[in-house]
Amino acid sequence: MSGLASLFTTPFACSVNVDYKFLKLNNLGSESEKWARCLNRNIKIENGKLIVRNLQIEDDEILECFKDVKPVNLERRFKLAVKIGVIALRTIGTTERVDYIQKEFNRLDTRFNEILKETGDQLSQNIDKFFGERGSLPVMLEENFGKEGRVNSIMESHLGDKGTFSGQLEKHFGRNGVIVRELFDPLKEGTPLNQLKVILADELRSIKETLTAEEAKKEARQKSTQKGRDFEDICEDFLGNIVRSHKSDVLQRTTTVKGQIRDSKKGDFVVDVTGKTEYRIVIETKDMENLTLPKINQEINEALKNRGAKYGIFVAKWNEALPSSVGCFNYYNDDRVVCSLGSTDDEVLHEEILYAAYCWARANVLRKSAIREKIDFDLIDNNLSQIKSQLDLLNAIKGHCTNIATSSNKIVEATDNIKANIQQRLRIIYGEMQKGEA
Repeated sequence: MSGLASLFTTPFACSVNVDYKFLKLNNLGSESEKWARCLNRNIKIENGKLIVRNLQIEDDEILECFKDVKPVNLERRFKLAVKIGVIALRTIGTTERVDYIQKEFNRLDTRFNEILKETGDQLSQNIDKFFGERGSLPVMLEENFGKEGRVNSIMESHLGDKGTFSGQLEKHFGRNGVIVRELFDPLKEGTPLNQLKVILADELRSIKETLTAEEAKKEARQKSTQKGRDFEDICEDFLGNIVRSHKSDVLQRTTTVKGQIRDSKKGDFVVDVTGKTEYRIVIETKDMENLTLPKINQEINEALKNRGAKYGIFVAKWNEALPSSVGCFNYYNDDRVVCSLGSTDDEVLHEEILYAAYCWARANVLRKSAIREKIDFDLIDNNLSQIKSQLDLLNAIKGHCTNIATSSNKIVEATDNIKANIQQRLRIIYGEMQKGEA
């Protein structure tokens, strides 16, 4: 008998830590049955140990596994083989349970799909029953709201061409509403709208007369306020209002102050735009007659030099004092503007004209500064040009109004429109100029 065979025929005891309940061998093959019978005689559990005695195994596969193992390692190899077998048995049991769970889950899934299909079919049948083409809801809607339905029949009986409501309308307002049209005709004398029209016309006429009277009183007050005052004082008030709207500009009256030219006081006012002397504007005012363009240029040249200014404004009191070629507003040589503030016809001085001249001068002073990138000078130039055209038109209208009594209301309306247009353009210019102070 070989050494390996004698090992398995010799009584020995070994301790194996194994769960014996997993050695379920009743359902295994014939070789395993032999193994089970052998175990029944030679294997028992004592004191928490599995005792194996006089164990003989004739299985070729098992012998093949042990034949090359050294005798000293046979016991360790045997314990390892038993443990691996136990683990395999446990795995087989777990696999059986997983298979069972999978089988039950598949059965549940199949049943769920069957129930879901049955429910969907039932729901589809119910929807078709109530909402289908011939379902109860469409039939009910057609019976009540269809072309031949109950609602349409009721509407037709009351609101149709032959209905009771149409009959009542024709009874009270005439066929095709002829009574109503006549009742609300504003051109038919005696109708309510005609009476309202007459009342409104009278009221508007009264309002217009009141406004005309107020305007006349305003001009009279303006005349009385300006009359008797020095032209320089009036211009100082105007310039104060104008410069005050540009918070960074500084106004100074220099009528009695000598300038850079010896003993010269030319330049009645100076304005330092944005408070800087390099952006200075000089204003020369004149209340005299028969001014010529050479005289005007001489006055501005001296004022510019005497006050160290970049731009000059020449202000005459009356239009009639300036040459006809100048008009009431004009500009020359890119460094001066000439204007007059009123006419001897009405003796009213207009601050708006001086404001337009100041905006023109201010824009040209700032045009060459760093502030120019903030301001749209094309917009300012366009509006100033439009103001100049409006002033020329206003001056022409006043020239043709002498001794004309007829159409006076139309003339007043035209001049008022021109003034409103000028004021609107001045507001646009003011808004653009404010960007340079931001």
